[in-house]
Amino acid sequence: MNKKSGNEFSKDALNLFRFVGMPEGVIVKAIGRPYRDFEDALHYNVAVENGIEYVITRNKKDFPGDGNICVVDAEEFIEREMA
Repeated sequence: MNKKSGNEFSKDALNLFRFVGMPEGVIVKAIGRPYRDFEDALHYNVAVENGIEYVITRNKKDFPGDGNICVVDAEEFIEREMA
């Protein structure tokens, strides 16, 4: 399934199902984000919605920076917190 088809499916699913534990607005925002992986878009938008300061990941390149959240790997996070 390509991104466009995935986005259309996700929009249709919102009309059929309720997502437990995740506000619908977060899902809608994730659909519109330029992420290759929808799950990464969900993680990022949940973090934004909850005022999270960091996203810690092994794949920083998967999270385009927009200045709202600091995207770091585990080593960088530890270095920042120990400084």
